[in-house]
This record gives sequence, structure tokens and C-alpha cells, in this order.
Amino acid sequence: MKSPRKPRNTEHMIDPGQALRYSVETQDLAYRSGAYAFAESLDLAPRMATIASYITHLGRRRVLDIGCGTGELVRYLPPEVSYIGVDVAPSAIATARARYAERPQTQFHIGAFRDWTCPQTGLDALVWAGIGRAWTRDGRKGRFSDWLEILDRAEPWLAPDAVLILEMVAPHWDNLSPLIAGRYEYLAGCDLDCLKDDHRAVRSLRVFRRPARTGSES
Repeated sequence: MKSPRKPRNTEHMIDPGQALRYSVETQDLAYRSGAYAFAESLDLAPRMATIASYITHLGRRRVLDIGCGTGELVRYLPPEVSYIGVDVAPSAIATARARYAERPQTQFHIGAFRDWTCPQTGLDALVWAGIGRAWTRDGRKGRFSDWLEILDRAEPWLAPDAVLILEMVAPHWDNLSPLIAGRYEYLAGCDLDCLKDDHRAVRSLRVFRRPARTGSES
């Protein structure tokens, strides 16, 4: 006879319907419970390394990383690159600040990006990794067009020649692509086939540049 199962500790469990809402409560709980530990795993190391390689190759020096989590991107950036990261989860930012306390020109801010104000302007690279349903206003039921609010919010802080580096699970690119068609100039991109045992997780990276403004638009 099998022994009865022990009751599950639900203190740090996340309701699936709520986990996809980008709020302080759900995101902070996700970091504290280890739900986002995979983002720093060996399996997903190529995504941040590739983002950093685009930044370096394009000669970018002032990076804004939205939804930065624990600042995993910083690990791969040259020391001369200044970095501002923002995330809604206090636990993630606390980890990032402790981890990179000695790195110069590095800031981490707690804030919901739609309501946050960047302390600097003239940033020449915007990184938005992990684009998904959590960034819509209504989680699982949200509209993909809500993603444009994030890009619009960042516009005032970017240099005229800034590049945008966007990263997401591959299926989401089909949702984002028509929304930004004609909005930015495409520069480069790749799909990373991140493997864990027999599980495949294809990540899409796309790099864009803000189009040059004409005299009538300035």
C-alpha cells in the first residue's frame, strides 16, 4: 500500500493564469520561487551572449535593458559599455545590484516600465528580451498590440541612431512582426535553437534601427 502523499507547499506556487501578468506580485514571486532560474541556465546562455555580441559589433555604448531580471546581460558586456536595467521585481533587482555592485556605469532600477522614467537620454541601444504575454495589460487575454506601448514609452530616451534588440520565443515573432512593420529598419537577426535534453526552445532575436528622420519630421 502506498504511503499518502505529503501536502504540497503552495506558499511559493504561482497560479498559471496569473503568472503571465507583469505585476510586482507575480513577477517578484516568480523570481523568489526560482521560476525564472532557467533564464540563467547553460541552456539559454546563447541568448544573452548573442545580444551582447550585437551590441559590441554595432559599437553601442549606452544600453537600456527593459525587464532586465537579475541583469544576466551585464555578464557578457564589455566594461566600457554603460548599462541601465529596469525590472518590476524587487527581488530580481536586489540580486542584480549585489552581483554587479563593483561594475562601473551600471544602474538597476525597480519599476513597472509603463510608469517608470529613465534617468538618462541619448541611449544608443534598447534591449527587450523575453517579450511575451506578461507584457500585455491583461496577461493571457491581452492584446499583442499592447507591446507597442513599451516601445513608445522608450522612444524619448533613445538616441536618433539607436538600435533595438528584441528577443522572444519564436512563435511570438509572428505576432510582433506585423505590429512593427515599417516602423524600424531591419538590420539583422537569428533564431537560436536552445536544447535541453530532447526539449527544443527556439528563441528569435531581431535587431532594428530607428529610421532617420526627414527635415519635416524634426
